Parts: sequence; C-alpha cells; structure tokens
Amino acid sequence: MVAVVVTFNRCAQLQHSVRCLLAAPEHQLSGIVVVDNASSDGTEAWLSSLEDSRLSVLRLPQNVGGAGGFAEGLSKAVERFNADWVLLMDDDAYPTKNALQAFHTSARPRNRAFCAAVYDPSGRVSVINRPFWNPFRSLWRFVTTLLRGKSAYYVSDRQFESSNSLPVDFATFVGFFVSAEALQRVAPPDRRFFIYCDDLDFCERLTRSSIEIHFDPSIRFDHECKTFNASRRVYDPLWKSYYAHRNGLYFARCVAGRLKTPITLGLAMLWALRSVFYRRPHRYLELLWWALKDACANDFSRSHADILRRAARGTGWQSIVKARPLVEQTRQLSATKNEL
Repeated sequence: MVAVVVTFNRCAQLQHSVRCLLAAPEHQLSGIVVVDNASSDGTEAWLSSLEDSRLSVLRLPQNVGGAGGFAEGLSKAVERFNADWVLLMDDDAYPTKNALQAFHTSARPRNRAFCAAVYDPSGRVSVINRPFWNPFRSLWRFVTTLLRGKSAYYVSDRQFESSNSLPVDFATFVGFFVSAEALQRVAPPDRRFFIYCDDLDFCERLTRSSIEIHFDPSIRFDHECKTFNASRRVYDPLWKSYYAHRNGLYFARCVAGRLKTPITLGLAMLWALRSVFYRRPHRYLELLWWALKDACANDFSRSHADILRRAARGTGWQSIVKARPLVEQTRQLSATKNEL
C-alpha cells in the first residue's frame, strides 16, 4: 500500500502526518507520495532533509488545489510503486497507531474502496468527514431526510462506535483507501474542483463503476481541520467559501435529478442567510453570487487568481472573515441600548 498526501503551506501538520506514516512497518506501507502544491513555508526544505527510501516527493510549480494534487499523486503512486492499494489523505490528517494494521487485518476485496472513521482533535466525530448516503437515491431516503435532516443520511455516532463495516455512498479523502483495480476503472479526481467535493465526485464515479465504498470504524484517523469554524459558521480564509458553494451546488444538482431546481433555491437561501455570521457580509455574498452563477452554468473556468482577488478586494480577506457569532452581535446591541 502507498499513501498519497497533498500539502500546501502547512509544514507543521505535514511533519506530524509524515511521521505517523513512516512509523508504520514497510509491510503495511511500502511508499509515501507527498504532493507539494508549491508551498512557500519551508515545506520543500524539510522534505529535502528526509532520508527514507519509501518517501517520494512531487513538487508542483503552482498550487493546483487538493483535486489536482490527488490526481498527480495517484498517478505517481501507481507509476513508481506499482501500488495495489492507495491511501488518500490531507496533510492535517493523522492515522492512529493501529490504523494501517486494522486495514491489513481484514480481507479487502479489490472491487471495493474503504473509508476510515475520522475524529477531530477533541475526540468527537469529525463533522466534515462523516460518511453519508445519497439522500436522493430513493423515495424513502428523501422523505426521511425531509423529516429528520442530516441524521437521516449521515453515518451515526452509534455506527462509528460499532465494529461492523457498512456500505456508504460518499466519503472524504481523509483515510480513503482505493485499490489499483478500482483506479483502472475510473478517471482520477477532477482537477476542475480545485478544493472541496472532488472526493464526493470521485465516490460517485466509483459507485457507477460498480466499486462499493465501505465505512470501516476499526480504521481510525484524526483530522486537525481549521478552515471551517462550525461554531461560528465561517470560512477562513474567505476565498474557500467560493469553492465550497460552487462545487457543493454543482454536485448537489448532479445527484438531485429532477429536484435540482428546488435544491438550488433551497441551498442558495440557506447559504445567503449565513452572511449574518460575517463581519462584512457583502464580500461573502458577492463570492456566493459568483459561486451560484458558475455552478448553475457548469462553469469551472474562473481562475484561482480571480477568486483570490475578489475575496481580498476592499479591506483584505483577513478582516473580512474575522467573524463575530450572531449571539455576540445580539449581546452587543442589547448592551448599547441599555447604555442609551
């Protein structure tokens, strides 16, 4: 098995991730491909200082995002190491001590892919890495989704605590194991996504190629993701919100079938309401507008440089995404009224 790790300017997290992987014996992990998306924070120098025959570094001339990085890394893993299985993971994801051993302990049919149980640093199930089923796949699933929300189609905490694996429709590239046989059936991750939903699109194409995806709670990963603050519902940095909304809507429209129009309207309204969590909502709403427009037109031509420029226009993205929770805003307003 070979691991593919994509990194960009997170040298400290990458060091931890690579050390966790190198701690595994060679019979569990025969190679590591690190795809460096033109990092400028010392990542290149640190990787150059490592001396391990299992480590292969692919430094790209420019940042092509996670989607492009995984596409390049998969090609490298198969070409150089002739990998039978490939493990996909972010640079801020860490396999626990027995994670790779747990993968090799059980029989792993080559016509399946497997995803790990991912937890955040506090020990809770990672919100952004919870596997799920397609809520539009059946009438029953759709109706229960309307009644119960995400709990109707997300893998539950109880299933995380179980020792039994179960088939799912979608999982993220954090502790995602795919066989060489499966890679021969499907194209690599779609580079156009840049970041976000490239893994879900890949899962959808695996399923269409008769490759089942199984969630295995015995394989545990920790994920130190800090991009999206769930308690404040903001993206930091702000430019990532464009990709989250464009790719999220594009993918939702692809799987929603005849319901894509109401789904589009519903998501647009929900995301627009989240502008109240941003200090400068007009900048967030402008990026959201372009994301919705491009998703509906299936337009992936907007450059990353253009997205960065739009996010930074005005006073700079750092001040834009320094969000205040809505509760805090309400308290400040009440305090002001009391003083008057």
